[in-house]
Amino acid sequence: MNTYTPNQFLLKDFVKGTEQFHLSRVNISGLGDLSFHTHDYAELFWVESGSGIHHINGKTVALRPYDVVMIRPTDLHTFSSPKGDLTIVNVAFYTSTLDYYKSRYFPDSDSYFWTDKELPYHCNLRQDCISRFTARVESAMKKKHSFLQLDSLMLHIFRTILNEQQHVTENSQMPPWLINAIEQFKRPENFIRGTEGFIELCNRSQDYIGRALKKSLHKTLTSYINEVRMEYAVTQLTMTNMPIKEISSRCGYESLAHFYFIFRKTYHVSPHQYRTHNQKIV
Repeated sequence: MNTYTPNQFLLKDFVKGTEQFHLSRVNISGLGDLSFHTHDYAELFWVESGSGIHHINGKTVALRPYDVVMIRPTDLHTFSSPKGDLTIVNVAFYTSTLDYYKSRYFPDSDSYFWTDKELPYHCNLRQDCISRFTARVESAMKKKHSFLQLDSLMLHIFRTILNEQQHVTENSQMPPWLINAIEQFKRPENFIRGTEGFIELCNRSQDYIGRALKKSLHKTLTSYINEVRMEYAVTQLTMTNMPIKEISSRCGYESLAHFYFIFRKTYHVSPHQYRTHNQKIV
């Protein structure tokens, strides 16, 4: 028997038949568009654009673009937007599915939906992460709202948040200019240019960059550049039939012999041996 109250939203009112979740994009255009409410379901939302206020469990929390919040069923909340420009994307699903995620993926977690803190889990991601979330939601809206579609979406979100948290932890002592250069240097059009390309992205002197890399990553500029190039090389060797000479060229090595030398030093086998072994098992 449902313990429905005027302030409790029920998922059965939003889903149809065998649907397992509900998706929506909501524009908050004023100070009181929604009433305070709890749910009988789990809810995740992110701020697609604009700003506003999350009124949650007796507190007020500012919302800014690309915030992500995981709402527990008992959280009492609503939204307001003094500027009238807040747009959020919402995913709602049954608590039984939440229990499944907990037991299968997060058995020891006291974070995300399972935090016992007064306020729910709240983080801010990069714009490109949120854009990918929204693109997946828009795709899922056109398909049957099945477990498969929900799991695909939610696991992508969880994985993105975990990766971003790890990225922040690893780079907590790294200057912003170096973080930005490292992210951009991973693109083939940049790492093919080697030292010159990385220095240009950093807009600092080579000696200064070298000291920063040594302090942050415990690597020299040369070893870091070779590492990025080798990561690209092994991907191409495993996933494509691109000739090794072309892979070497795309990595930025003018000498095929030097490419072989760096590869063997890194992986203790030749590029050909690496490809032969790894393509046998995929």
